[in-house]
Amino acid sequence: MKSKQIYFLLVVLVLCVGVGIGRCFWMPFFPAHPSTFKRQTEYAENLENKLVHLLEPATGVGNVRASVVAEMIHQNTNQTKFDFKNATRTTYQDKGLVLRHQSVSVLINATDKSKQTSYQNLIKGAIGFTPSRGDSLSIEFLPFVKVPVWTFGLSPLCLMRMGGLLGLLLLVGLFWLVKEWHHAEKKGPSSYCPDPVLWHKAKKCPAYQWVLFLKTKRPEISALLLYHLDREKAAEIIDLLPENYVKQVILHLNHIEKLSPGERQVLFKEAEDQLRPLAKAASLQPESAFDDPETWRNADIAKLLHYVSKKDLIMAIQTTPEIIQQLFKSHMPPALWQELMQRAQQSPCSVASSQQAKEKIIRIAHLLREK
Repeated sequence: MKSKQIYFLLVVLVLCVGVGIGRCFWMPFFPAHPSTFKRQTEYAENLENKLVHLLEPATGVGNVRASVVAEMIHQNTNQTKFDFKNATRTTYQDKGLVLRHQSVSVLINATDKSKQTSYQNLIKGAIGFTPSRGDSLSIEFLPFVKVPVWTFGLSPLCLMRMGGLLGLLLLVGLFWLVKEWHHAEKKGPSSYCPDPVLWHKAKKCPAYQWVLFLKTKRPEISALLLYHLDREKAAEIIDLLPENYVKQVILHLNHIEKLSPGERQVLFKEAEDQLRPLAKAASLQPESAFDDPETWRNADIAKLLHYVSKKDLIMAIQTTPEIIQQLFKSHMPPALWQELMQRAQQSPCSVASSQQAKEKIIRIAHLLREK
């Protein structure tokens, strides 16, 4: 059977069960006049509660059940008036709903009928029993049957409604499962699960190492790897990539979320296989010393400062010769340079940390030269 036919049958079943439950809940029968039916129901419920509260002090709590069936009608009266010309005029006056007759049944949890007359007199007085109106009263003394625990004291009608609602929920759940199964079958296998150890190592690599690695890969591979990096890390890497390559990567980034799980699995597995050498590679050594003045005299320091963080500059200048400091100072606002020097004095770092910051800056400078 085709999936469309299965969907159609499930929808029909859900609608049928829903209509049945709705009729059971809200349409026990179709009264001729909705307001009349509502008033009859309210009257019957109030009278049932009144009888139970009246008899429970004598029988004990929970030993009385009362049922009332009442019929009400709209009553109109005619009134004839005579005027001075001996003409008659008839008017109609609607007195509203009046009780036509009622049937009351009372069940008492007992076998001793010695008090039946007393109970009968009490009930007749409480309901305004009127034989000429067609009222009827029935009192029975029978031992109550213990209700099973699993029913929680609910009536059979209530249990039937709950069963119907449960059946509707099961049909909806079955419909959802079939839909998801068909959707998964159409799209193929689930997406590839990332290797947490591999990504933990790869994320520690500096941005310039990522740039050297991604420049040799296809744009779709680079896009998928950048998609799974932290936003700040990915932004730092994209700033250092060549502009024409960045455009291709961004185009592929927009399509990553549209890939099916099967397509993403194949591409992501290939990307992780290519990522493993980067995770295992040692940090790259700078091609020239940071403290060589010739390295910076012909460099675009102003452009470099746009990509270098204040934290790296603060650590780098702490072990840098004065001639290099003057070159950087001449390419930045005096207030910024003064801020960097003050923070360097307040937060001194180790020689190793300063050297790492220098290596990072020199790598960024080489990458900017290649762009």
